Amino acid sequence: CFNISGLAQKRQKELDSLITVDKELPDSIEKAQILGRIHELMMFTDPELARKYANEGLELSKKLNSPRVLPMGISNLETTFITEVKMILRCTIMGCH
Repeated sequence: CFNISGLAQKRQKELDSLITVDKELPDSIEKAQILGRIHELMMFTDPELARKYANEGLELSKKLNSPRVLPMGISNLETTFITEVKMILRCTIMGCH
């Protein structure tokens, strides 16, 4: 049996932990990766906040100028915009709840 509530609680616990770690870390590749994971976890539950973390990750990635995290920062922001457009279209076509 699949427990959605348990999964949601696990994701929320991971999110809370990552947000705490993010606040404590200096600018680094690890921090950029954490910002990316926070973005991923929030994308469907709070798109506006997810976008904030995607923007932070992109800005940090540009600052670090690392070929390892810069593409991730760009991709995260791109994914956020695509998700927001899909949500707007879905709401327009099917109605908002």
